[in-house]
Amino acid sequence: MRKREVPWYQAATLLFLLMSTSAVWADQSAVIKQAPPLPPPTGTVVSVSNTSQLEYQIATATAGTTIMVNPGTYYTTKNLAPNAGVTIRGATGNRDDVVLVGAGMNNADAQRHVFWLRYSDITIADLTIRDAFFHGIQIAAEYLTDRIHLYNLKILDCGERFIKGSTNNNVAYTPDDVVIEYCWLEQITPLANHSDLNYIGGIDAMWCNRWIVRDNVMKNIRGATGGGRGGIFLWNNCQNTTVERNLVIGCDRGIAIGNPSGPGVGIYHMTNGLVRNNFIVRGAGIAMELCYTNNLKVYNNTIYSSDASYFRTLHVSSSVTTGLEFYSNILRGLAFWSGGAVENTHGTTTGSIIGSTPLASWFVEPLVGDLRLTSAATAAINTASVFPEVTNDYLAGPRPSQPDKGASEFRLTGDFNQDLSVDVVDLLTLAATWTLTSGDPGFDPTCDLNSDGSIDVVDLLILADNWGTSYP
Repeated sequence: MRKREVPWYQAATLLFLLMSTSAVWADQSAVIKQAPPLPPPTGTVVSVSNTSQLEYQIATATAGTTIMVNPGTYYTTKNLAPNAGVTIRGATGNRDDVVLVGAGMNNADAQRHVFWLRYSDITIADLTIRDAFFHGIQIAAEYLTDRIHLYNLKILDCGERFIKGSTNNNVAYTPDDVVIEYCWLEQITPLANHSDLNYIGGIDAMWCNRWIVRDNVMKNIRGATGGGRGGIFLWNNCQNTTVERNLVIGCDRGIAIGNPSGPGVGIYHMTNGLVRNNFIVRGAGIAMELCYTNNLKVYNNTIYSSDASYFRTLHVSSSVTTGLEFYSNILRGLAFWSGGAVENTHGTTTGSIIGSTPLASWFVEPLVGDLRLTSAATAAINTASVFPEVTNDYLAGPRPSQPDKGASEFRLTGDFNQDLSVDVVDLLTLAATWTLTSGDPGFDPTCDLNSDGSIDVVDLLILADNWGTSYP
């Protein structure tokens, strides 16, 4: 990468914009996405400001009602079980402003969830859920529960599952069309007072049909001895499910599609799934586990182990695994095939970079989850195949005609048109989106260089810092 001299007229244009406003730098990771604001609620809208009002409205509100929860901390006294067609939203849109607290993840005297969803067409958005002994949210598909939308939630310290999708193993009771997006799941407190101190996981769901799990963060979800379940764990007859653009960091298992024990009913854990554009930083154990899958596509993920010789950073298991396509991924670490699964017979890693070839220097700041490519990743840049399923990357930016391997396209910071040069064209692109915020028509997330949800002077300052750079 090099810098070149900047013509006076370009410098003058940039200087004019720089002097026209001022701000301080934002302190936020560029790989943490900001949720676009939801549209204003429609239908019946009720406002609550204390726990008794919240619990009463959740128990009684009818379909078409939106419960707007005002800022504050709400110490819940029971499982919250909204009726079909109800929406619960934090009133400000900032999930940190509204906190719903359970009885404690380690409080064995109050063993319950925070939300228990046994009806369909429910949205929960823009708030924090924490301190449940069992699950932060249970989607109970044994009650024919479909079409759940979980949006911009922070879920902390749940003793079993942060989000649980349960089932009665009956095909008529599959949880259909669930969307989980822009959620932050993090374990802060060690697990205690549970019979199994490794029985903890992030998103754990069975019999999923047409689920979308995207743009979430799963962080440090761990058992007492490194045996915790996946940050994302989908198993037992799931199908047609997409897992994309998530950041999984420091969990005992990262993304697990199935497990080596096999499904309780049927043959496969997942049929026709798609796992693409995820960042995974390995914790104590396996970063990605793929078992008993049928026609699973795993494209353009970046998986990082600080120990590149760890033998099962990727684990593929079961002789019934068929049609596995592990393409254009970057895997720092080794792949382990077991249980009768054999590479090129039950699946292929063709076109992926695996082992010690990916160096730490390939990534911006790998141990904190920033697995964007640097200019050192020459073996990954412009070397991937084109897949119709992979039109964008981890940051939702477009893939060019000659894409990169891994989850994130290499970009010079500020190179919006991806011509490998930061110049006046990029400045004009930024100007065209100036002052737009996430959710506005025309908002371009690639111009939001600090990922704070707005195109402003901070992004201009970042552009200025990279002005004149080019690659190679």
